[in-house]
Amino acid sequence: MVSAKEVINELLVDVFNHILSIEAEVLRERGVKLSMTEVHVLEAIKILLNQLWGM
Repeated sequence: MVSAKEVINELLVDVFNHILSIEAEVLRERGVKLSMTEVHVLEAIKILLNQLWGM
């Protein structure tokens, strides 16, 4: 029998993967030639710099 925790985890993973697909599709439509990993790294750097420099 599958536990509720496993079901919830699977659903959340599916939703997350679907969101990544939508993001990638939108970027392709807008001509962005970066991968989602690259976009997320740049976003993380921006957040970090904003925290360090108080922007």
